[in-house]
Amino acid sequence: MPNSPIVDFNEVDLTPGLVKPATGIAFVIGETLRGPINKPSDLIRSWPQFNRMFGGLIDGNDFPRQCKRALDKGAILRVNRIAHYTDITDSDSLDAAKAALNPYCFLKISAAFVASNAIVFNINGVAISTVNYATSSDNTLELLRAAILAHADVDHAEIVNPGTATTSDDRQIIFYKNSASALTIASISVTGGASQPTLTITNETMIVDSNGANLFSLAPKYEGEDYNNLIFTISDASNGDADYFNIAITHSLETAISESYQNLKINGTPTTSASTYLNDAKRYSAFLDFTYQDLSALTGQLRPRNGTYKFIGGDNGASITDNDYIGDDSSLLGFNAFDNYDDSRVLSTLGYFDEEVALGGADYADTRKDLVFVQHLDNAANTADLLVADREATGIDTSYATFIAGGLVDLHPITSFEEEIAEVGDYIAAICNTEKKHGYWRAIEGEETGLIANVLGVVNNFGSAGRYTDANLLSNRGINLAVVRSGKKMFWHNCTALKTNSDLQNLNVRFFLIGLKKTLKPFLERFIGQGNEPTNWMKIYLKVKPELEDLVKVRALHKNGWRYEGDQFARDSTQYVINLPDDVQQGKYKARIFLKIVAALQEIEFDLIITPLGVDFEVAGELI
Repeated sequence: MPNSPIVDFNEVDLTPGLVKPATGIAFVIGETLRGPINKPSDLIRSWPQFNRMFGGLIDGNDFPRQCKRALDKGAILRVNRIAHYTDITDSDSLDAAKAALNPYCFLKISAAFVASNAIVFNINGVAISTVNYATSSDNTLELLRAAILAHADVDHAEIVNPGTATTSDDRQIIFYKNSASALTIASISVTGGASQPTLTITNETMIVDSNGANLFSLAPKYEGEDYNNLIFTISDASNGDADYFNIAITHSLETAISESYQNLKINGTPTTSASTYLNDAKRYSAFLDFTYQDLSALTGQLRPRNGTYKFIGGDNGASITDNDYIGDDSSLLGFNAFDNYDDSRVLSTLGYFDEEVALGGADYADTRKDLVFVQHLDNAANTADLLVADREATGIDTSYATFIAGGLVDLHPITSFEEEIAEVGDYIAAICNTEKKHGYWRAIEGEETGLIANVLGVVNNFGSAGRYTDANLLSNRGINLAVVRSGKKMFWHNCTALKTNSDLQNLNVRFFLIGLKKTLKPFLERFIGQGNEPTNWMKIYLKVKPELEDLVKVRALHKNGWRYEGDQFARDSTQYVINLPDDVQQGKYKARIFLKIVAALQEIEFDLIITPLGVDFEVAGELI
């Protein structure tokens, strides 16, 4: 039977524009106090976030300071912490070491002390001072703790669950030394009195319950000496229920570093795979990894005993070498740790300068073709000739790199002492902010995009009228500057490190091309696997055209400053001009875009003509 008559409408939306790439992100690489090594997976948006994950300022290491300046001024950073590898091609050859839980002694006392009890035992072959019963069992317990702590080999001793109840849980002491090896305990003796409780001492490397059963283990997430400062604490639950417990993670030197997970409970006696009681800590802790133990053979309500635990053995490894920066593409180390990310257009070692590392960074960016490597030139190079010599020593010759120099004078954020620092953190922030606010095609110089705020001055100022010859030399050699001009601190010049005369010597041109490629690439990749024929070529053209027209509107391209050729209007293979039929049959498509990019204004010239009072301007103009 025929269907009932109807008029229907199908909507096909061809209007969605290109998805714009992420903006304002910079790749940076250097040494930090802590954090993941060669795993720049997190985007860092603020100094507190950086401080928490990677640690604070480091004496003699400008990298965290430059990160702080970049972050405080609006940049988003993808940070790659580096360490030393004995074989840069082998990601398993990391020289740094993770800290481990400090082996501790768990002293359990079977019953209350009574009058006339005398307690003594040896630690590493040397006896503690004999402890005699005092006014109560708890008081005697405290005297025993003090005697243990007074021993030369003991670094920490604390009473766990002290009280007046008669359960054995109330009579425990944790103690350990600041060493990776466990303490050796011998000659345990309780004498005198009407009865003598039994003292049992075990060495532990896990978190245990009141009976010494292993519940879970823990270790720092990452390698490094700073993790020796972590403190892990188990305490009574906030809800007052004795079956629950709280855990806290703190840092002995940084009071701002803390994590707390409250009112946790072990339900039943789960296997490793069925355990869930630490899942929040496993998921959210920035500092520790937790490993469940199989509890299925245990009985009763399980609960870790209260205590404070420390870590030892974390080590930063040997000194960083050039290879640790340069890395290796097979192991994804050094610069290559950024191989999995494409959300930035700039890469830098910030204040670090080394000729081989600089060349390695420039080569990495040149190979990728979507990054500009930014290299700071040391403030000690205080003349134009010295800066040029440092620049030439790197051997860099590519538009995918740029140099920045001049240095800044600023107050140290902690001591408030005046000091000279690199300018590159501020330069990175200026690049990121310009991309976000003005577009990826804008130059980073002058008062609109290059002003440097919150700084006292410039170390080596080539911005005055008397230094024009030097500034011109530096510009000709591809060196950008932090300068003071007319009392304002700003970035000056718009140079890449390319030596060949070309528009690609202009940094904004290189940034334009990188930005355009990053904008078009995700869209073009959607057509992979579709039919290689003019219908799809036309779809590509109709999406690219509005982007190019917009670039004209924002004056990134000149009026009539683009031309697209891609056989998009062809009806069949006989009308192909750009593409060869054989290539099309093999799935290859080619288009060409001609561009007239607007250059950044660099020279302004005015004729100031002094005219006699009795001469008309028109007449004077004819005399010129």
